[in-house]
Amino acid sequence: MRRAAVTNIDLENVDFKKRLISVVEKGGRTHGYKISGQSMDAIKDYVKKGRAADYKKWKSPALFLSPATNAHGNGRLNMRVINTCGMRSAG
Repeated sequence: MRRAAVTNIDLENVDFKKRLISVVEKGGRTHGYKISGQSMDAIKDYVKKGRAADYKKWKSPALFLSPATNAHGNGRLNMRVINTCGMRSAG
């Protein structure tokens, strides 16, 4: 999954039962990604424990939100933050 696609994932695009994330990719096409059980557990943990405080500030549908302490932006993580976290694009 491309880094830009990660920034476009909305919480509503995550199917926790099927372990599938749908995301709009480059060119406007929607692509579904099958997620491992371990990765889905990590996403569930983040949604339950880490996302709530940030959502209170941003009110964004994005799955991955900027910290509430961030003074700027729209709530979505940006590619610079993803690079800092060590997430790398496969493509």
